[in-house]
Amino acid sequence: MSKFKYVGSELDLFAAMWNWKAYWSQQIHPFLRGDILEVGAGIGSNTRFLDRGGGAGRWVCLEPDPALAGQLVKTFGGPEPRRAYETVCGTLESLAGQQFDAIIYIDVLEHIDNDREELNRAASQLKPGGHLIVLSPAHQRLFSPFDAAIGHFRRYNRSMLRTILPASLRLERMRYLDCAGLILSAANMLFLRQSMPTQAQLRFWDRWIVPISRVLDKVFLYSVGKTIIAVWRLTTTPDSSRDGSERVEWLCKKWNLRFTRLELAVYPTRLWPERLTGDENRSDFTTNRSGPPVSTKEINRWSLAKCSIKRGMLGA
Repeated sequence: MSKFKYVGSELDLFAAMWNWKAYWSQQIHPFLRGDILEVGAGIGSNTRFLDRGGGAGRWVCLEPDPALAGQLVKTFGGPEPRRAYETVCGTLESLAGQQFDAIIYIDVLEHIDNDREELNRAASQLKPGGHLIVLSPAHQRLFSPFDAAIGHFRRYNRSMLRTILPASLRLERMRYLDCAGLILSAANMLFLRQSMPTQAQLRFWDRWIVPISRVLDKVFLYSVGKTIIAVWRLTTTPDSSRDGSERVEWLCKKWNLRFTRLELAVYPTRLWPERLTGDENRSDFTTNRSGPPVSTKEINRWSLAKCSIKRGMLGA
């Protein structure tokens, strides 16, 4: 049995943040099918939101802390559960040889020292076409005494997640959430420096701030926020791990193009035909370059508008 002990004490506090859990879980539901592995399931407060209607596949709750794993057994041992939840005390190594259609890390990856190795191991336990899903606190500059108190090693941004991405995974979705809550996180880091929020503060955030973020996140195209969510799909060919928006991003950097987020959202590629689609036979278009193959057809298909919607901002 694992000897790991979770150092945080915030799980019960955040368990009642229903608006927040309902919001981020909606971003994940489309990718949850078949056999599910929830890594770091804690006390099970997220599982009910993730598994809304139950299902025919397995749902494995993996928790390294024996005390929390015991609490999970009691939580899901009630009358008429939606499905037969399995609780395993341990790490991914405890499930060696088992494969899943989706592996979920909800506020977990930032607690793992060697996150790159963890994602590589998770990718190896995905079924073909399966999804790896990560939700974590965003922006290292917001690292506060609260992060340190509950055992965070880091906070993430887009580039950090791309850096540790296994080659066999292709990005399906990457977004920032809770742009209004970003202000509260910054205030805590700069002024309050609390190691633990109060229940009243959390209730205020969940009741008033999260609904505002639901609206503003769409307005800002999910380009800012205090939380980052990423979804990858296991592919058979590593080269396909680059989606179309990454090809456009590479091309923009190659030709030193600079566009604001608003320009990217409004104007498609075809408005710059002389700069982005030109003659494919040009030497600077086809030779002496590194990066993913890009054709005129691909550029036309993956417009800068789509690049903005999928990415929020280039290089963010």
